[in-house]
Amino acid sequence: MALNSCHFYNGATVAADVAALHGVTTEAYQPDPRAREINDYFRVYAATWLPDGALPQGQPAFALAGSSILTLVTPEGVEQGELMFGSSASGLDYCPASRTLVLGSFSGFLHFLDVSLTDPAGLGWQPPRETKRWCFLPGRLPLQW
Repeated sequence: MALNSCHFYNGATVAADVAALHGVTTEAYQPDPRAREINDYFRVYAATWLPDGALPQGQPAFALAGSSILTLVTPEGVEQGELMFGSSASGLDYCPASRTLVLGSFSGFLHFLDVSLTDPAGLGWQPPRETKRWCFLPGRLPLQW
């Protein structure tokens, strides 16, 4: 499980194995090694889980999306890639059957990403490959490219 806490324009995301925390009591505002900080700079607006084998590196990871950035990070906090997409995330979901991550943005775009491939022309650091994009504008038919 990943949880994000944001304050003003910064945030922090911690990850923990829910089964390992069953019945555990912790003090408020005290760090606990069972809840590892996996990102210390990011406000998360949408997130989803990427299972074993989804990424080229093979590890499972969280996909965390916020204001113009999608980052892929393991439960241990190792970043696997980052995509700049130029808007705020409105939703994020992964389909294991098609191995597609779909990122919605408030600018009216749906980005279809193949997280098993890195896009050498994408913006960011080892960004996932975008396979198609839908654009939804008020009063217009949807546009795909």
